[in-house]
Amino acid sequence: MIPYYIFLVIIIFFAFLSSKSPKSKILLYVTLAVMVLFAGLRDAEVGTDAASYARTYSENTRSIEGEWEEQLTKEAGYFYFTQLLGSISREYVVLFIGIAFLTYMCVLTVIRRETKELVVPIFVFVTLGLYTFVFNAARQGIAVGVYMLSFKYLFDNGKNGFLKYSAVVLLAALFHKTVIIALPLFFLFRLQYSPRMVVLIGLIGAGIGAVLPAFLSYAGTLEQRYVLYTTTAGGGEMLTLFYVLITVFFIYWRRKIDKGYLQRYDVYLNMMLFGTLIYVVVQIYGVYIELTRFAAYFQVACIFLWAFIYQSKKKPNSALSVTIIIGHLLFYYIFCSKMANLTPYMLNPNL
Repeated sequence: MIPYYIFLVIIIFFAFLSSKSPKSKILLYVTLAVMVLFAGLRDAEVGTDAASYARTYSENTRSIEGEWEEQLTKEAGYFYFTQLLGSISREYVVLFIGIAFLTYMCVLTVIRRETKELVVPIFVFVTLGLYTFVFNAARQGIAVGVYMLSFKYLFDNGKNGFLKYSAVVLLAALFHKTVIIALPLFFLFRLQYSPRMVVLIGLIGAGIGAVLPAFLSYAGTLEQRYVLYTTTAGGGEMLTLFYVLITVFFIYWRRKIDKGYLQRYDVYLNMMLFGTLIYVVVQIYGVYIELTRFAAYFQVACIFLWAFIYQSKKKPNSALSVTIIIGHLLFYYIFCSKMANLTPYMLNPNL
């Protein structure tokens, strides 16, 4: 765990310096470089699926057969992205650096655009396991980063807002098709938050849970990888409880948000509600736990919700802030040490 905490300290330090000099892009680039190198220079054993990505990349995707051929060629964006990287080298360090650069460049672009400073959003991004998501789910990690570029169109009241949003979602789908779920949610996320919104999203969840088994069975006839999703598997109870509690906190704190941020806060709160709903549905219906990966597209809302909380005049007091920080650090410890095969962190032995 020590490398992860050292990384956290370093990245927060540069984020702090960058926030103090917002007109200087050099420190922002340094922040990005640290994020990319920590992810890109790791060993292929760090991350559950990382070894499979590294092996198929090194052996050249075009020669891979079976399920991984299906996964790595039907998402055309990822396929051609790896072919481009492969023209540089077939050493998997190039793949990991490329994935990290594309993902974190998108993330930092959106954070810089949506918030006033970097420390809080980057701290949340790292400690909630969103940063290390690409260590395991590389293609979906890229899709999450690209999808975040669409967030600005959620606030576009023009006629073409939905079209622009859809264009970015479809671009993200070239890396992982699951992001298509976000297309119709454009209209849901833009609604003003109210208690009725919780009821509406709950009803949507009940409907999704009811049709999910049939949908997954049908999807399995189209692509082999979805057959696994029709199985049942336990786990995820504590994660579900965590996201329910943190979402309840965001709902409670909404009344203290400055009016200037309230519209954006509502959009991200609706997004967070939907992401938490996915965890709840998986638990209630007992479906395959990996379906919670769908929530990753919407859990990134945490980054901006915390940012708006600390940008508002009524900030959490010192005692509550310390509790929040300790809570995030504890989550970071559990996530890195117990999940997704992230520890021990090791450097690429081929360097």
